Amino acid sequence: MLILSAREGHASLAAAAAAALEREPGAQVAIEDWIGDSWFFGGYRFLYRFAPKLFSWPYRLGQLPAARPVIGEYFWKQHRRSWQQRLARFHPDAVLATYWAYLPVLDRFAGQAAWKYFNIVPDPITGSPLTYSSRAINLGFGKEFRRHGQQLGISPSQLKIIGWLTQPEFFRRYRAAAIRRRLGLRPRRRTLLFCTGSEGNQAILPLLPQLFFQKFDRPFQLIIVAGSNRGLRRTISQSYRLAKKVARPPLLYLTGFSREMAKLIAASDVVFGKAGPNLIFESVAQQKPFVAISHIHGQETGNLELIRSYQLGWVAEKLRHRRALLKAIINDPLLLASRQKQLAKMARRNKMAAARLRQAVFPPADRQSHSPIH
Repeated sequence: MLILSAREGHASLAAAAAAALEREPGAQVAIEDWIGDSWFFGGYRFLYRFAPKLFSWPYRLGQLPAARPVIGEYFWKQHRRSWQQRLARFHPDAVLATYWAYLPVLDRFAGQAAWKYFNIVPDPITGSPLTYSSRAINLGFGKEFRRHGQQLGISPSQLKIIGWLTQPEFFRRYRAAAIRRRLGLRPRRRTLLFCTGSEGNQAILPLLPQLFFQKFDRPFQLIIVAGSNRGLRRTISQSYRLAKKVARPPLLYLTGFSREMAKLIAASDVVFGKAGPNLIFESVAQQKPFVAISHIHGQETGNLELIRSYQLGWVAEKLRHRRALLKAIINDPLLLASRQKQLAKMARRNKMAAARLRQAVFPPADRQSHSPIH
């Protein structure tokens, strides 16, 4: 099994897919990133951190029927020879794409290839034509994914709902008190996790005066994950040192990019962050409410409705709403409990996504013949 991935959340999605497929007896799985740190990721990183609203413009460009063939032709000319050679070296039984830039090339290869072809659509609600393949079996979150694919003229047989693939460690039960102690926090105090995403979105900065200087009715403590944004981490650290000189700020554990996100979420009572689908559903897997304080306009816009309609938490992107909700969460011990029933339901649903992926890639006929893929 060859899984083609990229940076950001696509890597997490690929890791979740690999963990699911590796459970099939005899399956060998490789994850490859053939995109790398390309020039368009530099522009994406800037918008991610500083101006997520501006991403709506390139997103709209990708929606235009006239633009899509041009974009596809660019990737075909850039990568067809090198990717064809790599595919020949791997000689896979199945290829799974988790990033849209592979599709223009794989779609043309698929008709002549012996491998089965799957495309994991990386947005649960807001569908972009660029993220669907007319040649692959498209795998996605729910009915919104299927409806959008049918609107694009894709056959229902090529649209399979599996839920959201989440890495297994996020479903494990951890001892929150023990993790808090290890982080230097109080074991029984209300704990708020702020996750700025892999690239360090800066939506948390306007909240620092309230978090570090304002008095609340109940004590709380903070975990802040600043991603790869060193400037953001430095600003938070300097602000906290200043607060300690003039006030009594809450206990703080501050880190950059972390590979222990499952434990950090488990140690928290609620997760604040950018409304990326992986972070939302990783929080759901641990049954912790999610508060969206920003999102990348266009591709993540539907995730706000996802949070609202499935009652997975709250949306508070305007500063006054963030402040009001933050105060309510800290002072009201019962508010977070109001989301537990829906969180548990969604966690059970997504826990089945791994099995549904295996059923799609390894259908019963293939299993009976003891061959991974025909």
